[in-house]
Amino acid sequence: MTDEQKKQYTLKISAANRTGLIVIIYDMLFDYAEDAIRAAKKTDEKEMDRDAFRFALRHARSCIRELSESLNFQYAPSMQLFSLYRYVDRELAKAQRQENIEPVQTVLPVIRELREAFYEVSKQDTSPVLMENAQMVYAGLTYGKTDLNVNLTDQGSDRGFRV
Repeated sequence: MTDEQKKQYTLKISAANRTGLIVIIYDMLFDYAEDAIRAAKKTDEKEMDRDAFRFALRHARSCIRELSESLNFQYAPSMQLFSLYRYVDRELAKAQRQENIEPVQTVLPVIRELREAFYEVSKQDTSPVLMENAQMVYAGLTYGKTDLNVNLTDQGSDRGFRV
């Protein structure tokens, strides 16, 4: 994941509600899986970039753990989701252990389907934003010659901890 992607995810997380955050974690998981595939398919070398492959899979597995820990088992679908998350985690662990990309490619459709389902749910979620003291970010108000300028308002008048 590039630094630019990390910045974008940070901005998205600061403005997300509960289900929106789950969708963001799925996006991150998908990006890390794609990073692992790219690392395995290095064209300029004979072998894969093992360090980048392991790094991407380690972070993908941490996304799966976060999704598993966020389940509320008071609701019926949680057990089915937990089973799917365990399956994805086992496949990612197998890919990491065997340094083989095939298990990652088999779980990508599962990740994509789950992400789409949560995206549809997030459209209906009207719960408040989780981070109350985050900076307000407005994008698209001004454009540079080659990029989009981002305007951060309220630069700290009421941010941080109160004692």
